[in-house]
Amino acid sequence: MKKTLLLAAFAALFACNNAPVKQQGIPYSEAIKRCDPVKKADIITFDGECVNGAALPTFSASDMSGKAWTQDSFKGKMWLLNFWFVECKPCLDEMPDLVGLSEKWDKDRFEIVGICRNGRAKLEQFLAKRPLPYPNLHDCEKIADDVFQNPFGYPASYLVDENGVIVDVFDALKVGNADYQKLLSILGDEG
Repeated sequence: MKKTLLLAAFAALFACNNAPVKQQGIPYSEAIKRCDPVKKADIITFDGECVNGAALPTFSASDMSGKAWTQDSFKGKMWLLNFWFVECKPCLDEMPDLVGLSEKWDKDRFEIVGICRNGRAKLEQFLAKRPLPYPNLHDCEKIADDVFQNPFGYPASYLVDENGVIVDVFDALKVGNADYQKLLSILGDEG
């Protein structure tokens, strides 16, 4: 009898340890379906809140140093995924403020990653003139358009929590604007 109970206990413990890990957040593909169009100055975009609570979609890209990044890379701390491209003036206008944000917090707590539509050569030329203190993924046009289905325009920044779940989506992050203030309040004003 004791042997049977002991075997049953081990079986239960083994089953618990091998249970599939439940994905955090709703699938991104489901979240993007609930996005309603918003017309701004004859341009149709979407309110970024529609993807709040979604898990990052599956993707893979490399940064300028050759490091591979996937959706699983964005766990364990808060991340800001900044979608941009070299020719985008509003993207370039927010960069000094993104640099300030990246330098404000300990990288163990918060980090920014640029997701650039441009190819490696063009991004390399840009970074030679205007270095950024955070990693930038290159050749991400298909990731932005096909994987994220980025309907939010440029720049767009996804704040991702420690579990790889989207907390919020921001337009241009400029010191003092509403999105910047909201980001600070989520992160805690002190870096």
